[in-house]
Amino acid sequence: MDLRERLSDRIHIEDIHEILRYVQGSQKRKSELYGLIFDPDETIGYQALWACSHFSADENKWLYDKQDELINEILVCKHPGKRRLLLNLLLRQPQANPPRVDFLNFCLDRMLSAKELPGVQTLCMKLGYELCRPIPELLQEYKTLLDLAEPDLLQISLRTVRKNILNKILKNMRKIFTLLFCAASLATGLAQQESYFTNPVIHGDVADPSIIRIDQTYYITGTSSEWAPYYPVFTSTDLVNWQQTGHVFDEKPEWTKSSFWAPEWYQHKGKVYVYYTARKQSDNISCIGVAVADSPTGKFKDYGPVVEFGKEAIDAFILEDKGKLYISWKAYGLDNQPIELLACKLTDDGLRLDGKPFSLLRDDERQGMEGQHWFKKDGYYYIIYSVRGCCGPQSDYAVSVARSKKLEGPYEKYQGNPILHGSKEVLSIGHGTITTTPDGRMYYLCHAYQPGSGFYQGRQPYLQEVRMGEDHWPHFVTGEYASRTQPMPFAESAQVPVFDFSDDFTGATLRPEWSWNYPYTDVKTEIKNGKLSLSGTPKPGVKTGAALCLRPTSPDYTLETAIVNRNDSWKGITMYGDANNLITCGCAGDRLILKYILEGKEHPLADLPLPASPLYLRMKVTDGTHSTFYWSKDGQAWNEIVGETLSAKETRSLIQWDRISRPGLYQEGDPTASAIYAYCLLKNE
Repeated sequence: MDLRERLSDRIHIEDIHEILRYVQGSQKRKSELYGLIFDPDETIGYQALWACSHFSADENKWLYDKQDELINEILVCKHPGKRRLLLNLLLRQPQANPPRVDFLNFCLDRMLSAKELPGVQTLCMKLGYELCRPIPELLQEYKTLLDLAEPDLLQISLRTVRKNILNKILKNMRKIFTLLFCAASLATGLAQQESYFTNPVIHGDVADPSIIRIDQTYYITGTSSEWAPYYPVFTSTDLVNWQQTGHVFDEKPEWTKSSFWAPEWYQHKGKVYVYYTARKQSDNISCIGVAVADSPTGKFKDYGPVVEFGKEAIDAFILEDKGKLYISWKAYGLDNQPIELLACKLTDDGLRLDGKPFSLLRDDERQGMEGQHWFKKDGYYYIIYSVRGCCGPQSDYAVSVARSKKLEGPYEKYQGNPILHGSKEVLSIGHGTITTTPDGRMYYLCHAYQPGSGFYQGRQPYLQEVRMGEDHWPHFVTGEYASRTQPMPFAESAQVPVFDFSDDFTGATLRPEWSWNYPYTDVKTEIKNGKLSLSGTPKPGVKTGAALCLRPTSPDYTLETAIVNRNDSWKGITMYGDANNLITCGCAGDRLILKYILEGKEHPLADLPLPASPLYLRMKVTDGTHSTFYWSKDGQAWNEIVGETLSAKETRSLIQWDRISRPGLYQEGDPTASAIYAYCLLKNE
């Protein structure tokens, strides 16, 4: 590919993906693309930078050494769009300490300059904070600048960024004061005490998690079900604090239809494999596919189905034994016979079955059997698997184990099963995989529901240490009753709190926390000039619209946004179950409306004249179910929207069998009449 020639013409996001695939794994090609940022042809320079801004978090690291060159380009750049992309690229990098004075002055000058694009202003404000944050004296001066800025004179997105940064500074100051005040007593106490963390390690719905360690970094992926993108990816260096970096797939593999469940990592011959469950387009049957990449955060190439078996094949797991690969899966879950865990040898490349399937374990008790982890240790082959019901308010998921001296069995079930089950603080728990620390300790990561209002955060990832007993059976360190409180895997680490989510739409692409309702609507989003444009084309037979949602991380939270355009389409916020079950509050034409859709039937709850434009909307959720809606003219003074109220039972009807409802943004109507948002805030109460 001639990169310069390709970038000289107008390109689209599909072209960006093709260029990234072309340069992936080649430092020479990456350097060529980077060099074109400085091309005298303005179009080539801008589009090369646009392509570089789409590198993943791992791929972006090689640009850290280019920071001074990028800053130099910003200081002389006359193109505002290119300036915005350069700033966005720098915001994703660690900042120098102390900062470059010329760059700090640039950010402080441009963040409040009315001559700048709003997107450049907000990025400069964020970078100003990051540059000043390590130095208390600079941070105090920066705070003074923000305090002097008149909020009413700022753009909505800039106003939101200012407010969030001031809140961070105040929290940091309180934290420093508390640490100084408590330092003397803590120094002795912490030295004598073992540190602990509280499950879940990831807040929000990430069911059927799979975990892998590569060098010193751990990676998680899990079920995405009927939300796109497909299979979220998280990284950590201490097993407790996780950050979402992206997804396994940004687009569906061609052969798939829906039900993206239970992905499983495996590393083989320097590549990372993911074996995943999905329904086929052709016959709607769930089977197991496989895709391969250079790393868990890289671009995965799909190789299609690897296991197609009967009415359903789900929950893959891979085991290497004596140089051969074997895949196991759950079978007969939809048949009138006991479920079995089957296995089969794989070809050396891990992409196809090699031989006939054989049975590992059968559910003779008819209690359910799935989500297996298959491993060998000290002369035994073990299968840790899940029993009973996985999903919903009545779920009673638990973890059992069986072992054998031979890979193909027979496997004996432990007489003390289950070895892990629910408790007063955990409703149900199961479907996980084991990872090891560099010193050989084993940790089982699975999902669990919390009882009460915590249920409405969905199936959340729980971490528990497991050890082999003198009886040669695995046992959980804190006992068979699931406990939220666990000893920290690494004493030098500390669990950080759950942060609020805030998006001012100044990034080059949509943040990875967002998800949308792909089975029901072809959703279209565009970020431009610090605003998000949302629209969608419903699938045949669907009467509702495009939902762009977030995983709730607390049962009590507030979702807030500002709609900055007017047209006849529905533009608002939602609590979304699926296309036939949702609550939405929004404006259409000159009306502000609150409505509830249950099993496809619409129920109006409130209807009033449009009170303002731009229009601020807020949804306050308590106990995971009860929603109250508000509007505002300025984002400061809020007015409750009074109308018919929903019972907790009606709100709970939004929950689907395998997933909880999600809050988010919503557009319905003409796909060309987008909803445009200035920001979105999800704040935990």
